Amino acid sequence: MHGHTTLMLAAVAVIAAFVPIVVVVRWLESHGRLGDPDRRLAFRSYGPLIAGVLSAGTVAVHLSVIGDHAVRSSPAADPILFLCSVGLATSHPTAVDTRVLGFVPLGIASLAVAPLQGAWSLPRLWRGHRTMLAGLAVAIGSLAVSLTQVVAESERSDPAATVSRVGEVGTFALVGEGVLLVAVAVMVVGRPRRIVDALHARAIDAYVATALAIAGVAIFTVVALVFGHVGH
Repeated sequence: MHGHTTLMLAAVAVIAAFVPIVVVVRWLESHGRLGDPDRRLAFRSYGPLIAGVLSAGTVAVHLSVIGDHAVRSSPAADPILFLCSVGLATSHPTAVDTRVLGFVPLGIASLAVAPLQGAWSLPRLWRGHRTMLAGLAVAIGSLAVSLTQVVAESERSDPAATVSRVGEVGTFALVGEGVLLVAVAVMVVGRPRRIVDALHARAIDAYVATALAIAGVAIFTVVALVFGHVGH
């Protein structure tokens, strides 16, 4: 199944998850499980959880792609080939040559970003001002690396050294979740103010938004991990 088709099916699954989420949250509200139904929650109170979930999704996909390359080229046996492979992200070369050596810096950057993404999957790191700004920097850096990999791979004129595709779905999911993570991180920081004020929501709306974010990340991450291996 083609990557774009799989991601479209995942999007349909996310939309389908909306109805049961609303039903469950409504039930919890009617039974008094959500507290005062008229209270409103600032985005800074539930946004960190969404940002943490998005970060967890991106690191899961990121590590899956890195793991694919580690299986095909042992980091201990040929570290340069491994770094080139991680830098390429979506394809795996059979040998190191001048066509793929330029991807070594991207490979190093990709390996450096992964543990940082994992650390900022903890929602509490999105609550403190300094750690929040650091998380925003990590999110932007991760997205920049992923986008650079996609663009650089698409502009390669001679793919002769490439013998297999790796993580096509995973890469697109990584970019998509990265964009969302940066957007959420900006709003958690408090800018733009107009959007942040609009997200000052009733408790039930905040719970629905958080649950839908968790379901969406889970669905797209599972799709990336399962179907990102198809056709290799």
